[in-house]
Amino acid sequence: MGSKTSSLLKPHEIQDLSTKTGFTTREIVRLYNRFACLDKSRSGVLRREDLQNIPEFSVNPLCNRVIEAFFWESDEVNFPQFAILLSTFRPIRSRTVTEYNNREGKIKFLFRLYDVDKRWKTK
Repeated sequence: MGSKTSSLLKPHEIQDLSTKTGFTTREIVRLYNRFACLDKSRSGVLRREDLQNIPEFSVNPLCNRVIEAFFWESDEVNFPQFAILLSTFRPIRSRTVTEYNNREGKIKFLFRLYDVDKRWKTK
């Protein structure tokens, strides 16, 4: 775990996230470092603007829908929530299927992309 940023994660937090997401310890540390870079305000949470300021992401035609899906329940996302959300994008493999990285979780996330008014209906 070598970096100063990753030392802010406690071993039990990393293990808990690994269990929930299927990410390895190394992947969680890398995600945490990326999260810290995106957190320009150093508040420990990300806001919509933090994701909108990623140049490669901002040119994606689905950028706003993906951001809304990330912030479905709140205006802020902390690191555990960030890792869980990103685990949705992991391929489903029998040894690493989790509560969040399964077919149903992926379908729910995709549905959120199109449920712009958050009524659990698409137009």
